[in-house]
Amino acid sequence: MFKYWRALTQGKESYSVDGRPITVDAVLLATDYSRAGKLFHDRQNKDPLRTGRSEEATKTANSNQIPKLEHTASETALRVLWKFVKYHDSENDVGIGALLSSVLDDPEQMEDAALEEYPPAALYYTPSEEYVHSWNYLPFFLQKDT
Repeated sequence: MFKYWRALTQGKESYSVDGRPITVDAVLLATDYSRAGKLFHDRQNKDPLRTGRSEEATKTANSNQIPKLEHTASETALRVLWKFVKYHDSENDVGIGALLSSVLDDPEQMEDAALEEYPPAALYYTPSEEYVHSWNYLPFFLQKDT
């Protein structure tokens, strides 16, 4: 993942759709657990849901820069990645983060959530932005061309 992000930020990679160049907003890591809002399984309590937030994290979540809740191991993995990126290159406009789920903004429903009902959401860090953290629902639908 970092390799792709770094290649984009150095101008060594470019992407196109139907032959037209596109701008990549962020490189995102997704796993089989992304739909549940986390990167890792929770067997043996490996990635439990955090039950609280610091005052600063609550303010950041309320300004829509991070989700209301996060799973502990997923949060740690992303913050370590972001620290590495922060000190590696602080001037680029390509984000790096994870594909998660808007279920993280609906804590009352989390236990009984029908995860298919929640749109995917991207949590990423963009070094050059004024507000470096972004929490955005992804407005796309799977389409089949016939």
